Amino acid sequence: MGWRNEEDLVCLGVSGAYLWHSGLRRRHIETFKTAALPKITLHGLRHTHASLLMEIGVHAKVIQERLGHADATLTMDTYAHVLHTLQSDTAKQFEQLLKRKKTAQQSGS
Repeated sequence: MGWRNEEDLVCLGVSGAYLWHSGLRRRHIETFKTAALPKITLHGLRHTHASLLMEIGVHAKVIQERLGHADATLTMDTYAHVLHTLQSDTAKQFEQLLKRKKTAQQSGS
């Protein structure tokens, strides 16, 4: 991994000491196994978290800050696949809005 010093570590154990990648990974695997959850890597969990935030409409700047990306462009580029889905959903929602407006106009005239 890319950790070179303690400032790069972000997870603390029960004692308050930093967890190194190997310890964090082991605890992650144990926790998911105990909870009978499907296997997912820490990176996969991070990616899923960001994708779900994007799907519920959280602003890219907020997601960028949560992930520690240098800028929101990196976040948007990394999660572009989610944006494609959101574009399709947005088009469908807009179409439904237009249909409701048309129906309302026809009912009112």
